[in-house]
Amino acid sequence: MALPEFIYTANHLLGVIPMQIPNPDPVQPPGTKGVTTLLSWIKWIGFAVAAGAIVVGGILVAVAMRRGDQGQALTNLIWPFAGVIVISGGIGMVSALMGG
Repeated sequence: MALPEFIYTANHLLGVIPMQIPNPDPVQPPGTKGVTTLLSWIKWIGFAVAAGAIVVGGILVAVAMRRGDQGQALTNLIWPFAGVIVISGGIGMVSALMGG
């Protein structure tokens, strides 16, 4: 088999093989309803803590502006937003991977 024929065959197989792999929808195993409840509680707690941290960070920024020391206070406000992004991104990523 000549090299161009081999490349054509390999390219064809790489295009056909992924279509042959089944991709079933995710199904929750019986008896695991508590796991989804626990995950939803953890998500809610994470968002509540992040929201509280944003409020506290805003207060610290206001106090620091009054004193003229804004640098550290702005960092205290940025990290809770980063936490919200990580929580939301993680939930979105898992949902996308699970097809939901």
